[in-house]
Amino acid sequence: MDEDRKISFYSDAAHNYMVLECPPGLKENYQYKMLAANRIKGLLSCSGRSIDSREYLYYDISSRQSLTDLYDRRPVRSEDLNRILKDLVNVEETLTEYLLDTSHLILDPACVYLDFREQTCSFVYYPGEEQKTGPQSLFTFLADRVDGRDKQAAALIYRLCMMAERPGFRLRAKELSDLGLQMDERSEKKPEALAYEQGAVYERSRKEEIFTPAVNRQEAVFREEYTELPEESPGGRRSEGGRGPILIAAAVLAAAGILLLLADRFVKLQESYILLTRAFGGVLTAAGVILLIVQLVRGRKKQTEQIPETAETIIYKEPEPWETPGFSSSSYRPGPAPGETCLLGPDTRPAAGLYGTGTCRGEQISLAKLPCVVGKMRDYVDQVLDDSSVSRMHARFAVEGDGSISVRDLNSTNGTWLNGERLRPNESRALQQGDHLRLGRMEFIFR
Repeated sequence: MDEDRKISFYSDAAHNYMVLECPPGLKENYQYKMLAANRIKGLLSCSGRSIDSREYLYYDISSRQSLTDLYDRRPVRSEDLNRILKDLVNVEETLTEYLLDTSHLILDPACVYLDFREQTCSFVYYPGEEQKTGPQSLFTFLADRVDGRDKQAAALIYRLCMMAERPGFRLRAKELSDLGLQMDERSEKKPEALAYEQGAVYERSRKEEIFTPAVNRQEAVFREEYTELPEESPGGRRSEGGRGPILIAAAVLAAAGILLLLADRFVKLQESYILLTRAFGGVLTAAGVILLIVQLVRGRKKQTEQIPETAETIIYKEPEPWETPGFSSSSYRPGPAPGETCLLGPDTRPAAGLYGTGTCRGEQISLAKLPCVVGKMRDYVDQVLDDSSVSRMHARFAVEGDGSISVRDLNSTNGTWLNGERLRPNESRALQQGDHLRLGRMEFIFR
């Protein structure tokens, strides 16, 4: 695609569009007529519009994400690579059936969109202009982001990068078969089955620790640290590894031993039995006492290990100003007297994040680590917003060159609203202290 041909975005009440300007007289083009008269599987549906004597193509990208945003921070796994390559082969074969030249496909990753519901990729067909780059830009993008631990996927995409350098190269099912990737009929599977497969892949990837979102990492740490804690005892304190039963057993042993030692005082026994009961009673008593002492010492040791931090906090005393190095009496200003009100300086704290307002009070989006993608699809975002009005990948927060924080709408269905104004799809805006941001119906304030 020509560098001077800009991509813009537009949204109406129900759809989001990627807009491309076309050469004049496009409506008489055979390729355009085929696109307008047919809904070709594997292509983004498009419609032509005339504005100020210029022709534009509006490609419907609703409920889809470009590969650029999809793999911004997420590695390309083997199943992702296989899906993209198979969808590319399928759409090229479909175009041949409609007598459409495949060289008009725009294979820029920013123009290849994934439909989350059907788990298929849709491509942009640009009538009237052949694309000179071919699939090289797409293959290079995938090679740069492929999961290096997946040796088979890495070898596959690097082989394709070398093959794409040949003049007139076209990806076909035969090439994929020669490289070890078998084509399958995805169209015969029901959406429910595809969704189940994707869920299974995600769960397996979490177990193999191929990629774990930030939110899931926090949950894993929480479970690892806290799920193995001993349960609360009836008295409110933790039993600390079952100390209670051991203490009871020690007391029972000691009591049994004492009873055996005193048995001859209550019951007449023969001389041999008296020696036997006293010996056995002594052993039980000693075992019970030793076990009791060991448990008490262990419990005392655990308590002393937890005390130092609290003890230091209690006895710590802030040094006086004149006790600190570099003290200057000329620059010293005493604090307010008891009962006086001190004057606070300007608040120079950096923005902490987004805090929910109204019905979303209590919700928070932390912006401590940027860039940060928010949405409701756990495998693709850094922070999950569990609300039906929020898109799977809704918005992206990042740091700009001047240090400010910006928000960009990721082609969301219900939009990203900044101070009452809706952002266009993929539009980026800088955030200011006190700005009101709405993601779907979730409202936040930036501070």
